[in-house]
Amino acid sequence: MLMVIFGAGASYDSSRAFPPTVTRPDEIEAWRPPLASELFRDSMNRFGDIVTRYRRIHPILLRLREPQNGRNLEEELQSLQDEATDYPERKRQLLAVRSISATSSRR
Repeated sequence: MLMVIFGAGASYDSSRAFPPTVTRPDEIEAWRPPLASELFRDSMNRFGDIVTRYRRIHPILLRLREPQNGRNLEEELQSLQDEATDYPERKRQLLAVRSISATSSRR
């Protein structure tokens, strides 16, 4: 199974109001879409209330926020997917990731 995250970086610097060199945690910056590496980090605290509703993601959330061994988010997701072959609960955890992604995109 292939999981693709679209648009995580495409709109990051697409507006003159959000130049990529701006790194200020103010109200304007809060509207900038996250890069893929920041999707689960929740530095602006916009994701926490959604995550609490999806308990199955809790065991893998740290891995998604801080991939290990030099991996990026996509590689970590692939590693989790590979583990699902021998560990069926991993499939359910990855389904929770999909549910969260769908929920947060409708906000």
